[in-house]
Amino acid sequence: MNSTAKSIFAIIGTFLIGLVLGVLITTTFVKHKIKRDHNPKAHVERAKGFFYHATDANAEQKTQIDAILEAKSPEMEKVRETYRNGRRKLMDEVIGEMEAILEAEQIEKMHTKLKQLPEFRKGPPYGTRGPRKQN
Repeated sequence: MNSTAKSIFAIIGTFLIGLVLGVLITTTFVKHKIKRDHNPKAHVERAKGFFYHATDANAEQKTQIDAILEAKSPEMEKVRETYRNGRRKLMDEVIGEMEAILEAEQIEKMHTKLKQLPEFRKGPPYGTRGPRKQN
């Protein structure tokens, strides 16, 4: 086998190894993020880690931090939910105003694209009024 063929195989091999590693790493990260974002307890665990590190807490303080965060957890989840609902309401308003300036085809295309986004698939979709009626 000549050196040109060896070089081509080396380049292709390196590319394939990089591709496989990229897919594996990305898949691992995405799975971790999905689990983390859909688990309310994960928010508390991340907060614990932050406060442990930020304060260099000793064992007794860590226990007290845990108690404080566990006690406030329902309230923090309520704030997170309020934020999500407020953002959803604002986006409904934005989409409603945009529908007033768009053509029917553009509105339909926008709604199709919105349904493809993960944050638009949770709960009722943004812009639930649907496309405006033609006069």
